[in-house]
Amino acid sequence: YPFDGYSIVEEETLPNDLSVEQLRTLRDYPCEDWQRKYLDFFMLSFYLAGINPGDLLMLRKTDMKDGHISFVRRKTDKQGAKKIHSIVLPVVEEARKIISRYPSKEGYLLGFMDGRSDYHSFVKRCNEALKKIGTCERVEDRVGKLRKIEYHPVFPDITLYTARYSFGTIAANDLDISEQTIAQCFGHSWSRHVTARYISSDQRKVDNAVRKVVKYVAGNKTLP
Repeated sequence: YPFDGYSIVEEETLPNDLSVEQLRTLRDYPCEDWQRKYLDFFMLSFYLAGINPGDLLMLRKTDMKDGHISFVRRKTDKQGAKKIHSIVLPVVEEARKIISRYPSKEGYLLGFMDGRSDYHSFVKRCNEALKKIGTCERVEDRVGKLRKIEYHPVFPDITLYTARYSFGTIAANDLDISEQTIAQCFGHSWSRHVTARYISSDQRKVDNAVRKVVKYVAGNKTLP
């Protein structure tokens, strides 16, 4: 056997999540006006079960109906196989308020895609903005003038995918929501076992899980 003595080690993605306390701190942080829409987009992703930012940006108004958004996610796995997942998520009140702030003139669910040819530039700018939420100060540049802004971010490693990691971690560790239900929220296949093929998903469990996580994070504070 040519590979005798070799072992295949799968690279594990390190979770980059925020605790419920950290998430509340970020949500309520008095950020600068130009950062607000990016923070809103992050929180919206969280309220929609950590939805992929590309999927969220490409949603159309017609994808939201009867208090839910429905979309199809196409993804290629590590082996190159293409997988299609149909995802249905409840639009909780917190998410609805954010959506209403950013109307689109071009039929999208959110106005962030108006005038854009693809979503990558917005995602990049959003990640950069999230890493600058915090205090800042003017410091001397190379020629000694106070023209450079130095940021002291609250969460320097945050990205849009932090919303997804945070939703899953809080759901599992804080609220004891099953891995199967979390997988359904994410649009993942919840089990490799053949039995899973004969168990249809229950949308009520997804709805209850999302509402439970959002309510838990909201605490006693009423969101604006």
